[in-house]
Amino acid sequence: MSNVENVEVGMSDNAGQRVPAKCELLCFVREKCSIMATDHLVKICADFYQEDEVLAAKAELDTVLEIRLPKRKGGDKCRTTLEDIVKACLDPSNALPVYYAVDLSRLPPVNAKHCDVTAILMELQSLRAEVREIGNLQQEVIQLKVELEKMKGNKTSSPSVANVNHVASAAAGTATGESAEGNDGQVHMCRWPKSCSVWDWQLHLATRP
Repeated sequence: MSNVENVEVGMSDNAGQRVPAKCELLCFVREKCSIMATDHLVKICADFYQEDEVLAAKAELDTVLEIRLPKRKGGDKCRTTLEDIVKACLDPSNALPVYYAVDLSRLPPVNAKHCDVTAILMELQSLRAEVREIGNLQQEVIQLKVELEKMKGNKTSSPSVANVNHVASAAAGTATGESAEGNDGQVHMCRWPKSCSVWDWQLHLATRP
């Protein structure tokens, strides 16, 4: 056994996956079979690929499938063989390797009219669901902003610690006959009972002439 064969067997045994294989037709079919209708896919491949390319792709699949594909005969053997190839690629029970293309010119061009409408609708539904989720997140962000503004407003309307300390100092001073400054900027001399609260003293200063 050559070194290349040893590497391939090792990769298949260790990773549980087959070694990638070169085949433009199978690369195209495996890429498009999940997003295109089978009839469209078979027609595109039948119009694009030569008979020898179709038979080579079938032979490549036969090496990895447990049951070989049937050998088709007749004038439409290419089309029926392509149908078998597409069905084999769509069968989830088949552990197929990754097929890659070297000659990109052997990949058929596909336009929008060949796309599966059902797949497009499913993609649109997924996009709509994502848009709805984004809209819900925007509403939550707006609500958080409103609540934050309310919290800022409540914090602004409450008396600051500095003002409370100033009033408390004034109340303590005037309780012993010291001076205190009212809202008019004038210094007033008064005596206030020590049992009076700070808030009552603040109201007293605010209402003094």
